[in-house]
Amino acid sequence: MNIPGSSLVVLLRAVAVIQIALVAVNLSLVHVFGLNDLLTRWPAAVRELFVVHLLCISLMVLTISVVTLRFVREITNQAHAICRWFAGAAALFWLLRGWLQLFYSLSTQWPINELHWVFMAIDGSLALVYGLAAWGRGESN
Repeated sequence: MNIPGSSLVVLLRAVAVIQIALVAVNLSLVHVFGLNDLLTRWPAAVRELFVVHLLCISLMVLTISVVTLRFVREITNQAHAICRWFAGAAALFWLLRGWLQLFYSLSTQWPINELHWVFMAIDGSLALVYGLAAWGRGESN
């Protein structure tokens, strides 16, 4: 599929903004679902591991977003090999996240089953856009 460079720029900017929104949602889920009481009952080591993973994954997604926004033209143009590698790594990250959402997460862990499907669709869409940026032909100059 050949998407014109300007369309891919718009798509990449959109997925960067979506990822920033996902970080905000991710960081607020503990409060929204009232998990604070549950977390206080967990052993300290498990609680610390949960918080570290939550913050590290959020920071990684935020980093992907900021790099995408800053270097969107370079990624679209595939100006350097690192641009394709970055987009490919982001595509694989979101593909793996979607796969885990589909096959690993149990629907009983979700208070709202529809939310499970929404996140899986978002993950797949993000993987698709980054995949187009990584394995597409790039914008012709």
